[in-house]
Amino acid sequence: MRVTNNSYMNTYLRNLENVSTEKIKNQMRIATSKDLFSLSEGPDRIVDIKQLNNRISENETFVDITNKAISELQLTHDSLVTLSDYSTELKALIIDASSTASSGSLTTLGIYTKGILEDMISVANKDYNGKCLFGGTDTRPEPGTRDAYGTIFPYELVEGEPSEGNPSGLSVIYKGNQEGRFVPKDLRTTEQINIIPEKAFGEGGTELFESVIDICELLKYKLDGEERSDNNYINVEEVGVVNQLHIALDSLITNIDAQTTVSATAINRLTLTNAQLLNENVNLGSFRSKLQDTDIASESIELTQNDTALQYALKVGANIARLSLFDYI
Repeated sequence: MRVTNNSYMNTYLRNLENVSTEKIKNQMRIATSKDLFSLSEGPDRIVDIKQLNNRISENETFVDITNKAISELQLTHDSLVTLSDYSTELKALIIDASSTASSGSLTTLGIYTKGILEDMISVANKDYNGKCLFGGTDTRPEPGTRDAYGTIFPYELVEGEPSEGNPSGLSVIYKGNQEGRFVPKDLRTTEQINIIPEKAFGEGGTELFESVIDICELLKYKLDGEERSDNNYINVEEVGVVNQLHIALDSLITNIDAQTTVSATAINRLTLTNAQLLNENVNLGSFRSKLQDTDIASESIELTQNDTALQYALKVGANIARLSLFDYI
């Protein structure tokens, strides 16, 4: 019978390669903290990990959406509070203007009221990431007013020709719509993130601003449209108009405050949803770690064992390689 080194070297080399491969895997697992590197090592776990990754990614997308929605709603909430404060200030102003102590200052108060109107229009035109808070789902570009960034404002204060019913010539044009804007907060539900202008500011979304124009005109002009002179005051007939404006502002403030509550409630819902998504991702991440992360302590022990086995095998292999046919005689 012919005896050669191949009869035992092939088996030795195959075992040597297996030990070396296991050592490399140990090193890779420790370096990356990952337990799996190919589908064959754990097909069931690989599929589960892929599904968990997809779910975590979906949740992260919804977290980003809800964070932006919360920021927009917070800006809307703050804007409504500001408009309510302006309206409350105007309510007190027209009461003060109707007293005889305000004689001679009505025109000045009228100019001041117009300044408040311009500030209110500016607040109503606020935008978040290019989307106007009170523009509904669309703002038409023509006729439109754009700022330096190209944002189309839904509200525009127009100074037209004076008329008998409108001695100041002031009017407010609304270019948006009364539609709700919705965002997904998870795979099944959505949340409205804008306030409908008609619900907050009255008919057509402009009633609030038209009431402010009426106050401005009452302070600057008499009922017949004649501009007030110095030392002029609110007469008995005009007191009735003051009362009507006071009642109108009361109703509009109630509307604004109600929509402020709506926005605050939406913020709370989205904040809760956001917290739930983040908590779910923590739990999913923990479960994913159990499936894919390696046990560093156990892997280190196995690495030491494989390294010892490899070193021993190399020494044995050196001795085997030196054998010849004469060693078997």
